[in-house]
Amino acid sequence: MRAILLLALTITSFAWGATYYVGPTRSYTTISSAISAASSGDTILVDAGTYNEELDIDRNLTITGAGSGSTTLSYSNTSDFSVVFFSGGGSSTLEGFTISSTHRRAVWIENNSNVTLDDIVVDGMTWRTNGGVINCDSGTLTVSNSEFTNNSAGGPGGVILSYCDTTISNSTFDSNSAV
Repeated sequence: MRAILLLALTITSFAWGATYYVGPTRSYTTISSAISAASSGDTILVDAGTYNEELDIDRNLTITGAGSGSTTLSYSNTSDFSVVFFSGGGSSTLEGFTISSTHRRAVWIENNSNVTLDDIVVDGMTWRTNGGVINCDSGTLTVSNSEFTNNSAGGPGGVILSYCDTTISNSTFDSNSAV
């Protein structure tokens, strides 16, 4: 009986994937380093704080901050396109973050990625061309419990959804502008 229970616990743990912890006193001090270490199906839990980095999510991951009022992604390098880039074609979740930057797009989705954004706040972003808040070139996007305010794009559309199946619930888009 004990061998069967141990086997069941091993199978259950394997199905859930590993959990990586990010924070100033954790093994991983950047979200990007945890993404590099993680495998598809893993979870990354991020402590409250501000993380000055861009994220390239190229596999199935769940990345959870301490809440949009507590955890901020901020990156200002003007040579890149987005603060968060979903490029892997898999299913990923980003939840519990504020995304703030200047001269960047908040979220870019491509390669038929299936992306869920929950408890995300994007406020005050400025991007030089179209899709200042979200640009989904292909894939599926689900947005819930999120706020997008005071953002601007230098081209048409603050949100561009090209070949992107999109569901939005309990979310606010307010005071955004595009040329």
